[in-house]
Amino acid sequence: MGPLPPTDRHSSQLWSCQGHHEDDTCPQKIFRKYIRSKQPRSRELALRGLRNLYAGRMQLLLPDALLWLQDMRADIKLQAIHLLQDIVAQHPASIRGVLSQLAVQLLSCFNEDNAEVRWRSMELFALLLEAPGRKRLLLQAERSLLPLFIHMNEDIPNVAQAAQKALIHAAKLLGWQQLQRLASAAEVWMIADCLLQKRGRDAEQYLKDTVLHLHSPQVPVRDTAVRFLGLLGRKLRNENREKMSDIRKGEPSPPAAPCPRKCHVGPTW
Repeated sequence: MGPLPPTDRHSSQLWSCQGHHEDDTCPQKIFRKYIRSKQPRSRELALRGLRNLYAGRMQLLLPDALLWLQDMRADIKLQAIHLLQDIVAQHPASIRGVLSQLAVQLLSCFNEDNAEVRWRSMELFALLLEAPGRKRLLLQAERSLLPLFIHMNEDIPNVAQAAQKALIHAAKLLGWQQLQRLASAAEVWMIADCLLQKRGRDAEQYLKDTVLHLHSPQVPVRDTAVRFLGLLGRKLRNENREKMSDIRKGEPSPPAAPCPRKCHVGPTW
């Protein structure tokens, strides 16, 4: 029998490491090596092996999970998100020091091409908004409002529902009862009006965030982005008119033109 092909050799080596204990450094090194493999099967086995090694102490894999979440490959991101969900559920205190960092990383996953990455990242984001130390996430909660509103309009039910749930939790954390009520009722365009009225100062950021969604492969998302841009543009035009009107009202009256030297003021006789 000839030598095994590379993928089979990798799988054989990974399988041989399954069932070892956390203090076995050799399996740890092998698993971490193959997490970066180009073969999805090898990556899957490596991640499964690390989870088994650290069963009951998965919080020790938190630095690894944060690193894997930045990977360009969707399957690695998903494995990281699943691991982070377990850590948040089983060891919530362990994430206090990285709450803000994790929330920022999850925000960047909301626009991923892979629908499951979007869905799971929004689910995990909602969990963070209820975790110990969540008051540190006020800024990230505000930044999430518009992307979550737009993704509520996705035609993929799991993503739309996850976006709605996360939006409700974000509004609750921010103490924004009107938005929380509208999000619970899925009053889509009333949510849009609410965002524009209460967060008008964020117009420039709203513009940047909305433009990103114009390239979405989903028609409902693109339509929502276009319509929101229209509402945003109308609001900015109205505000500019009001500002110009206030400026004009505040301008001093122009001085009277000086009288020519030969001009006679008053009645002439």
